[in-house]
Amino acid sequence: MAPQEAKSPSPELWRRILSAVVMIPPVITLIYLGGVYFQIFMAIAATILIVEIFFATNKNLFWTGVGAIYIAVASYALIVLRGDPDIGFTTVCWLFVLVWFADTGAYITGRALGGPKFAPQLSPKKTWSGFFGAVAFAALVGLATGHLMNSEVLWRIGILSGILGGLSQFGDLLESWLKRRFDRKDMSNLIPGHGGLADRVDGLVAAAIGAWVINEITEGSLLKWL
Repeated sequence: MAPQEAKSPSPELWRRILSAVVMIPPVITLIYLGGVYFQIFMAIAATILIVEIFFATNKNLFWTGVGAIYIAVASYALIVLRGDPDIGFTTVCWLFVLVWFADTGAYITGRALGGPKFAPQLSPKKTWSGFFGAVAFAALVGLATGHLMNSEVLWRIGILSGILGGLSQFGDLLESWLKRRFDRKDMSNLIPGHGGLADRVDGLVAAAIGAWVINEITEGSLLKWL
């Protein structure tokens, strides 16, 4: 989650960066391997997320079922995106990185600028400056990706990346709403100092579904279309 009040810098940002440094290499390796390795990875991650929802909602079967469907769709989306033999690896890496940058951008700009609250009833610490910071940082990832791919229309991938970065913040809000409903600070204690896996990938789940929907609309590889 990305606290976004105007405060002085804290160790939280460094904990986020350290978490990414530790977690990214094995994740990138599994994305690179693709195929059954990536599918097994997604199945394990989905199982952990559903179990976290089950206990975070006090074993409420209705909300666990709703959460399971949401997680299953996102997992399927990532598997489909990775399944492209030519550009699947690049697509999933692009999505992971833009979501991470969106979360980091929201944290940095929100704390630095503060300002009006984005959704005070759902997440009191989130601000509009943080939201637009997330969009801007994600758009920068898109522009960098387009440059590396020698894209002729950088603005298009930049805009889409910004949209997905913004969508990731709504995924964050959705999890915040669920935690507030069941009076939880974190979804679990799986990751010391960081909460549960769901607290780390809430934005990715929403962005993955969005990217998959666009991928289906374009009837081909998303990044190739861009």
